[in-house]
Amino acid sequence: ATYSDVHNLFVTNGKVYHFSIDGTVQEVISGVTNSDILLQYNTFTGAVFFMNAGQFKRSTDGGLAWQDLPPTPLTSKHVRKLTFESAGQIWANTYEGNIFFSEDNGVTWADFTMLSSMGDFFSKVDDAWFNAGCGLQRTNDAGISWTDLTGSLKAPVVYRIQKDGIGNLYALTC
Repeated sequence: ATYSDVHNLFVTNGKVYHFSIDGTVQEVISGVTNSDILLQYNTFTGAVFFMNAGQFKRSTDGGLAWQDLPPTPLTSKHVRKLTFESAGQIWANTYEGNIFFSEDNGVTWADFTMLSSMGDFFSKVDDAWFNAGCGLQRTNDAGISWTDLTGSLKAPVVYRIQKDGIGNLYALTC
């Protein structure tokens, strides 16, 4: 089963269920295949996203009601992860190596395929986004331009970038 603890959602036996503290369980989505399920909560906007086998849905009420999002090039991909910004911007990373960006809380998407060979993890530090995987790139302008930082790394793969409370920046590599 796949769980989204923040909004009490879980996926099992081909369905998405919503459960409440009082023990009420309600089926909210059916027809789910057992592979490539994405169920992710945006802590900034309160929206929940579900993707599976061409289905792309969003809920703005904690998962009780779902809206089908319009087909885009993203809906034909297998989304690995969504990374959210505070103003409704979303980065989507796919298993196929594509990167997409939405400025309207997931309604429309722009393709950032130019970064497809660079990996699949984004982390925001100050006002810069970092794209890490088989290299490291940084943007300070919402993905319009990117600076390749790969040459400064000794290890070929960066898994995570984190900033501590005093301003030091760490990169987890292998």
